[in-house]
Amino acid sequence: MANAQPCSNARFRARPEAHQFTGTTLFAVPGLQLLSDALHMPFDVIRSQHAEAVHAGLMAKSILESRDFENGVDALEHICLGPFGVLKNMVTKS
Repeated sequence: MANAQPCSNARFRARPEAHQFTGTTLFAVPGLQLLSDALHMPFDVIRSQHAEAVHAGLMAKSILESRDFENGVDALEHICLGPFGVLKNMVTKS
């Protein structure tokens, strides 16, 4: 079992990056980067405040809690922003 080979059916695996825009899309359309930053700012502030609370010791340092918090904020972000929720992914992936 130690010498197990990776799956040879790599062409059948999902490629999420194939369905996303490139980062150059944001720079090709004037103002789209500004719009993206403005829409995502409240959620970035929530993440920042959570990080500061953990750093100050007001909340426990837990990888699982941080994961759950990030998943919750990410879900809220996608629900609130709808199709604009993917704009942040375009910036951070490139």
